[in-house]
Amino acid sequence: PLVDFETRPSYILTIQAKDGAVTNPLKSYATVAITIIDVQDQPPVFINAPYSASIPENTPEGTVVLSINATDGDTGSPRPIVLTLENEPMGHFKLRFIGNPRAGIAELVTTDRPLDREDPKITKNGGAYTFSVRATELINNEVPGDSTSSQITIVLTDVDDHIPVFNKPSFEVSIPENLEHDTPLPDLAIIVTDMDLGANSRYTLSLRTFTTPKVCLPWYQRMVKDEHPSYVKVVDSSKLDYDVPDGDMR
Repeated sequence: PLVDFETRPSYILTIQAKDGAVTNPLKSYATVAITIIDVQDQPPVFINAPYSASIPENTPEGTVVLSINATDGDTGSPRPIVLTLENEPMGHFKLRFIGNPRAGIAELVTTDRPLDREDPKITKNGGAYTFSVRATELINNEVPGDSTSSQITIVLTDVDDHIPVFNKPSFEVSIPENLEHDTPLPDLAIIVTDMDLGANSRYTLSLRTFTTPKVCLPWYQRMVKDEHPSYVKVVDSSKLDYDVPDGDMR
């Protein structure tokens, strides 16, 4: 096999010289020290790659998400390393270099374009946002040389940032006064949508104000997490009387 500086940078050999005597030949020894000279034949190497982190959606600008470190694979005479982000056209993240920008060390920080967990592309990908970071060697400190890339995966957690929305701003329904007990009010289907995910998408339905007490209550369980219609039903039909003296109670 070929000698490789990155595998073994030096060798020590012992050489023996022996004369031609038939009996008791004389011998001497010499030591040879061999130093392997490094040749640029290795691409950059990322430390602790691939990279991943979990952050809440709408994380503020300037938040440090993770650290990135890359070095020249040729350790004998390492070249400068430049880091760049790839496949991140929306600009949600940027690199903030630590010290010399050609040292291959940087922090990944958020920009003024926060990520939205409810973004269809992110939701389709299970809440993960992926892109890449590339490390490029510089020949003579300016000409791009060998390069390598590593994937970055950012997992977004949901934040309760969407209010529940009714399918209509107001509802109006007319019912007969003889509507039976436990009967849902006709033509009244209430649908509520909450764009958040998981526990943050659940909402409570309750009747806040009505003039005749103990007449109507939500039909289904109060805690809901999907867009199935909720109904209102009569719980005390004796209170439904059109002929009451007070017109406001009708």
